[in-house]
Amino acid sequence: MCEELRFQGKLLSATVSRVADRWQVSIGVDVPVNPAKAENQGEVVGVDLGVKTLATLSNGEVEEGPKGLRRWSKKLRQLCKSLSRKREGSANWKKAKAALARLYDRIANKRNDAAHKLTSEIAK
Repeated sequence: MCEELRFQGKLLSATVSRVADRWQVSIGVDVPVNPAKAENQGEVVGVDLGVKTLATLSNGEVEEGPKGLRRWSKKLRQLCKSLSRKREGSANWKKAKAALARLYDRIANKRNDAAHKLTSEIAK
């Protein structure tokens, strides 16, 4: 994939990482910040991001999150069983391990996406 840098500023760093057989690049850019005006400020609330519930707000609201493990539990069980039956270090073991890692990554990405959408909505 080739994508132009979306921000104007000084390039600080680029970190290449691999998660579940997928490569990612995080680019740090120093951009000038324009202070935002404090207009239309609503109620101030604290947010506690948790595991059982996605978030609990200080005003008493509880936000339920996606139930990724509940939805993918059957597939997760199958992949774990499949991995446990392979000889450690073999090619098929590596493939089964990669498939399990991809599923865990998918579950984590769903949860991170929901948390990001919630906190963005609260900030607006």
